[in-house]
Amino acid sequence: MPAAVCIGKTGTLTSHIDIKLAQPQDVARLNTIVAQCGLFQPEEVDFVQGMIADHFGGMEVSGSFWVISSHCAAYVAPETLSHGAWNVLFIATLPAARGMGHGCAMMADIEGRLTAKGARLLLVETSGTPNFARTRAFYDRLGYERCGRIAGYFGPGDDKVIFAKSL
Repeated sequence: MPAAVCIGKTGTLTSHIDIKLAQPQDVARLNTIVAQCGLFQPEEVDFVQGMIADHFGGMEVSGSFWVISSHCAAYVAPETLSHGAWNVLFIATLPAARGMGHGCAMMADIEGRLTAKGARLLLVETSGTPNFARTRAFYDRLGYERCGRIAGYFGPGDDKVIFAKSL
């Protein structure tokens, strides 16, 4: 995919952000982004790093992919038993790069890749806690519709908030 260009929260144009499909040689960088993004508990970091190991160890979900840039990473998979629905199951940006357009560029890249595959719907699920208010506002700004909330899904007081966007 070509490099994406986004305007960061500060209103400044972010330079081209090169995003690519992650390859086995990117595993260390993926693990670093997961560990240093600052959004997840240690057991969640371990789980996502296990997903990375499984994916690049030959146990990936059919059709799923990781994308990576210098400051951001995401994991995308098709929704089982659907026709053309996909889910961004993980996305993280390093703290120093937040608000600079990296996440926007990553989502634009993912949407472009999926549109090229004939996908019709992209889902994103995130936490309903105050720590993820910025994340939810991010998806609102990108035109995702809040289409569901499951109370206590991630744990007591931690709802799952579901967003969707037609591609």
